[in-house]
Amino acid sequence: MTSTVEIDAGICGFKTTAVVASEDGQAVSFEVQSDCEKIRDLGEQLRSKGAIDAYQEISTAKESVLMTTVRATLKGCCAGCAVPAGLFKAMQVAAGLALPKDVTIRLAKGAGPSCGSEAKPCICVKATRAIGRWLRPRRST
Repeated sequence: MTSTVEIDAGICGFKTTAVVASEDGQAVSFEVQSDCEKIRDLGEQLRSKGAIDAYQEISTAKESVLMTTVRATLKGCCAGCAVPAGLFKAMQVAAGLALPKDVTIRLAKGAGPSCGSEAKPCICVKATRAIGRWLRPRRST
């Protein structure tokens, strides 16, 4: 199966398109095209790793090759880039581990009408916390 993802990374203005393919529903390969030099480098790094095991990527037993590569490649302000999440979702779809559905992140300065308080956080606060946990390096056991 093949999955294509188009990502508008936000204020930087860079656009990324990636095709993630899997012939067997487990091993995936990435083809990444981007206006961003760092994301192009990330794509090259992923391509150089060859086929990546999508099942291993979603497992908590082992470090994610995709996220390890992201952390090594995207530093500083780029650490919060939305592209890695899009690549991860496309990988899941290509391997048949998820159905294709658009993901939306809305940002606003200050608390908007849809935002709850810290005592009763809204979905955007909960999502931010979940993404933060997802991006943290896993500890090996």
